[in-house]
Parts: sequence; structure tokens; C-alpha cells
Amino acid sequence: MPKEYYTTRQLTEMAADAGRPVTQSYVGRLCREGRIEGAVRLGRDWLIPEEAAQEWLMRWTAKAK
Repeated sequence: MPKEYYTTRQLTEMAADAGRPVTQSYVGRLCREGRIEGAVRLGRDWLIPEEAAQEWLMRWTAKAK
């Protein structure tokens, strides 16, 4: 079964694994500002749709090259 949502922590871990670390607070700010589309706040955590997470991660890691 495919994963449907990522948390900011999971997304930052994926970015670090890809060689371009980022902080959870930065990802949270992107969610708050609507720069990661579809992210929703659940309590104090953000849930980021899988497609939006993969798209952001691809753009984020491409900036390092």
C-alpha cells in the first residue's frame, strides 16, 4: 500500500538522505506559506501529500547541483 502523507520530520530525513539537509522548521514554514501544496496541519504536525512531498524534494535536491 503506497504512503499517502509525510510529516515534516520524514521529509527532512528524505532530504538529508538525498544529500541536501534541511530543518523541520524550514519545511514547516514552507507548509504554512503554502509553498508545499496541499499540506495540512494536524495539531502541531504538518501532513504533506506524497505527490507534493516528492515534487518538493526533487526541486530541493536539484538546487544542489
